Amino acid sequence: MSDLEQLLVGLDAESASGRMHAIQRSTAYDKPTRSAFLLKALEHWDRKVREKSAKILLKIGGDLELAAVCSAVDSRKVPLLRLIPWLARRNHALTTRTIYNLTQHSHKVISEAASKYLIKMDTTEALFYRWSKQSRIPKKLAAQIEACACERVASVLSDIPVSVIHTLRGKFLRYPLLKKYYHDKYSDSRPQSSKETVSPKAPKVQSEYVQSWNKLGIDWRIAGWIVRNWSDLDDVGYFEFKIPKKNGTERIISAPVTPLKIAQRVVLDKILSTVPQHDACHGFRKNFSIITNATKHTGKDVVIRIDLKDFFPSIKPARIAGIFRSLGFSDFEIRFLTRVTTRGGGLPQGAPSSPCLANIVARRLDSRLNGLAASVGGTYTRYADDLIISGHKNVVSILPAVKSIIQEEDFGIASEKLRIARKGAQQKVTGLIVNQCVNAPRELRRKLRAVFHKQSKGEVPYWGNKPMSESQMRGYQAFLSSIEKSKTDQHEKL
Repeated sequence: MSDLEQLLVGLDAESASGRMHAIQRSTAYDKPTRSAFLLKALEHWDRKVREKSAKILLKIGGDLELAAVCSAVDSRKVPLLRLIPWLARRNHALTTRTIYNLTQHSHKVISEAASKYLIKMDTTEALFYRWSKQSRIPKKLAAQIEACACERVASVLSDIPVSVIHTLRGKFLRYPLLKKYYHDKYSDSRPQSSKETVSPKAPKVQSEYVQSWNKLGIDWRIAGWIVRNWSDLDDVGYFEFKIPKKNGTERIISAPVTPLKIAQRVVLDKILSTVPQHDACHGFRKNFSIITNATKHTGKDVVIRIDLKDFFPSIKPARIAGIFRSLGFSDFEIRFLTRVTTRGGGLPQGAPSSPCLANIVARRLDSRLNGLAASVGGTYTRYADDLIISGHKNVVSILPAVKSIIQEEDFGIASEKLRIARKGAQQKVTGLIVNQCVNAPRELRRKLRAVFHKQSKGEVPYWGNKPMSESQMRGYQAFLSSIEKSKTDQHEKL
């Protein structure tokens, strides 16, 4: 067994102290082995393990390790408040950029702490980030930028919107290096003067918007409509309607209007569909369904059902921005994509991009709960906001840890919907019975039997107070057929 394999075995220890001891032991090994181990630990389901490994990597790591830690911070894998001082100790462009991103965090305590440490860093990058949105360049900052090499200036300015660069043009042209950089990169992208001809059909949209969406195949008219309605997109971009829930309340659906829906569909098909999701996630995915979800929990001693409270609305724009940042988009594109896919401080229920984004955000939650369930021989799956954990009788003992992890991942629990079903009672997962094998509830089977009987007699079947259409009948028949197929597959495996 290699040194790396020996260290990785320590991460599987049942006690938290054992896992932390494995990280401490890694300092005695050579640098390549230690770095490889700590990078693996950075993806561990235990939050404390990720925090400890991130601190060590910030202390001893090179550019590759710094990039991994900054990516973990951007995607909220580590405690932000405790990592900010460690990031600030490294006077590096990556850590500076990460701290600057945290200054825009929605949580006031985190944004204030990041701003405090950013001011203390006093690097050229930090100064420029602090003043990049201003209408003028302070003398101290201008002198420092002038003293930098042109290549370093290019790396610093790469994330600044072109519109800001044009605003600061007069200041740039005072300095030889900046003047050269400006003319080399931005002379062809200057806004057209009033004397230059402009197509009468094209809306007055900033070139950055059109260029970003042209890459994705979005028509300029849709991009123009989004930009013109930028501040009112939450109102003019959606229409609301209500559908009844089982508990008697109503669910509000926010359906996007056609231009916005097309843009969200492109984001889903060309960006989000390529992002891997956790194997325990069964909702809103191709070749996964409520049947595949229920099949994982058949014949178990205990089935625990947990419902996440306000699943879509609780996912804030900052977390969505973190996803697009991890995919390598620029700051400008991140703001645009986040604005298009969010509404009112959360994900809109009814947008085609929301389910996939929610699954990606919950990927770390799935990883941590899957590892926790596996540690006691249990099984974990998630279908949308329904979390299912099943296994032997001892699986109930991890329930406090499950609640703690859910809260750490910034989700809430609907306590009134928590259910623990043992073997002697009816065990239901996503509406299906799983005591012995996957089956539809008895009441549903009886109702469908009556519907099919009426249809065979040539009568119009009713569901509730409404007549059933032919497509509804075919849908229920396909549903029952898929359940029977899953039963057959289970028996063949046995």
